[in-house]
Amino acid sequence: MAEPPASLPQTATTEAATTKITDLDEDSLAHCATYLSLQDLSNLAMTSKFLKKIAYSDSIWLHRFSLRWPLEMLSSSSSGVRQAYLDWRTALHQFKFADPFVLDLYTEARHFDHILLDKNDIIFSQGSIIRMMKTDSFLSGGSLVRMSDHNARITCMRLFPLNETSLVRSEIQREENVLVTSSCDHSIRLWWKGACHRCFRGHNGAVSTLSDKLLGAGGVKVLASGGEDGTVRLWSLSSSGKRGQQALKATLYGHQKPVSLMSVAGHKPSLLVTMSRDSKVSCLAFFLSIHFLTPPEFYFHVCTRIFLNSWGSQVRVWDTNTSSAVRSSCCVGMTSLPGAPVDMKCDEALLYIAAGSSVVVVDLRTMRKVNTVAICQPKLYSFAIMPSKSLICTGGFGKALLWDIRRSQEASKPKAVTELDGHMGSVSLLHMDPYKIVTGGLGDNFVNAWEIDTGKQTNSLLCNRPELGNTNIGCSAMAVNACRIATASYGESQGLVSFRDFSGAVRPTSSKCNDDEEEADVWKFWGTQTYSDSDGSNE
Repeated sequence: MAEPPASLPQTATTEAATTKITDLDEDSLAHCATYLSLQDLSNLAMTSKFLKKIAYSDSIWLHRFSLRWPLEMLSSSSSGVRQAYLDWRTALHQFKFADPFVLDLYTEARHFDHILLDKNDIIFSQGSIIRMMKTDSFLSGGSLVRMSDHNARITCMRLFPLNETSLVRSEIQREENVLVTSSCDHSIRLWWKGACHRCFRGHNGAVSTLSDKLLGAGGVKVLASGGEDGTVRLWSLSSSGKRGQQALKATLYGHQKPVSLMSVAGHKPSLLVTMSRDSKVSCLAFFLSIHFLTPPEFYFHVCTRIFLNSWGSQVRVWDTNTSSAVRSSCCVGMTSLPGAPVDMKCDEALLYIAAGSSVVVVDLRTMRKVNTVAICQPKLYSFAIMPSKSLICTGGFGKALLWDIRRSQEASKPKAVTELDGHMGSVSLLHMDPYKIVTGGLGDNFVNAWEIDTGKQTNSLLCNRPELGNTNIGCSAMAVNACRIATASYGESQGLVSFRDFSGAVRPTSSKCNDDEEEADVWKFWGTQTYSDSDGSNE
């Protein structure tokens, strides 16, 4: 009979049990950290003082810089290599460069209704036609994908994760997105890899809008749509069959007018907020009393009433987990606001509604107005929000305005903190992210980029060209994703989709958009050498 293996000495067992990560060599830990993502490095730095020192090591950031910009040389600075890397990365996200990779696509002379960026893919619609351009393969002779299953104008386009549908087949596909479109032909279609895989029908009219996110938690996700028939319909994206049989889960009634906007609540993924432009509201504009005294002390009283008619907006909140057997039983709250709907965004339990000339905050738990955070006279054309910075931006005529939500809560009347001016006509296109604001509109041949923290202009990008023909149309559609931007414009002769990728840019913009002194502060951390546009990093 074999003897049992000898046990380890007690001292060796004790030493192995007490070994910690902080006992390892710092250079070895720094080398391991070079394989971490930027987010993982940030998390590592917040763990302890020792690991923060490792995460801030120059060797890590020099390695990241050489991978991202292999032909560039990072200069030393008093702020350190890590800060120099982050400054460069921030400048890329703010479009502070004059040499992005540019790709222009000429199309038919027709209005662009929508445009989206899905990684390096550009998706846009003109009328009933959807086109998709893969920028990576297009340069090597790849074709433009044309999707024409809709037979009327497309009203809305959304991108959703593929893994929340029944189409996903492998782990590799989980990072991909599917395209969902609605149309005036009464249908909703789900697209993947340039082909239509589902068609959902049920509305008794044009489908006007789609939810900005999918409803529900866990594996079962639901898409919401709003129609000109005033109904809200819920669809399962997990249903099988090309025609989407058994996909319609519920029909919600309550709106008397077409549903124009939808947003999913942040604090409870089963709550859906919908908005419609409802019946005219009559309001008393002013009451004027004029008193005249005439001899012999004859009293003459004139009363004048003037009524103004204006559109109002009705907001409804639906709990999609509630049974809809009784038509409107899912509606758990509603409110009305003056002014036509412009846009709305949910941030946790708060709802930001842009209607008429103001932005109002409503608490979804009580459906009561919390505050008015922006007033833009005479009317609003667009609206965006960045909750992490407590900032909102509104598009008006000739300029956009930046508002601090915290200041608006303290003041009796909200006041903008910065004006983003210089536009021609209405600012109907707005984008906000943690780095920048991008503004544009139909009356302007340029889209402008601004620092989100200071409101200073960083770049001005031409989106219209003389070869398009005589036209007064500027930018009709815009999409921004990290360091990439796509704009669409058209003229009498043809249309133009212009794609710019700043991720590999190295030449700073001129002092037209940045003061010389500020540029010296920003660019002093590196020196420009030769460069390449091949870097497609999405960091």
